Amino acid sequence: MKHFKTLGFVAGMLLLTGCSSSVESQFKDGCQDGGGNRAFCSCLYEQVTGYYGKDKFESMVKGQSQPPNDYNDKVMQATYHCASKQL
Repeated sequence: MKHFKTLGFVAGMLLLTGCSSSVESQFKDGCQDGGGNRAFCSCLYEQVTGYYGKDKFESMVKGQSQPPNDYNDKVMQATYHCASKQL
């Protein structure tokens, strides 16, 4: 259940992160602040950026493009995948 709270935090954080020198660092730090451990947050970042690409993901985080319609589904799939690796 903790990972689903983290999912909500991460999804919201996407809109709040803004411009940064290190989107990856801010994403992972925010994920950990939301309750995820380092391995889970790294996995989640890799899964999401692996699907969308780092440039597209950074563009979404910076507000330069809207998250695609499948964003929530893909983050949920990544959350399940990464949570299952923690068992």
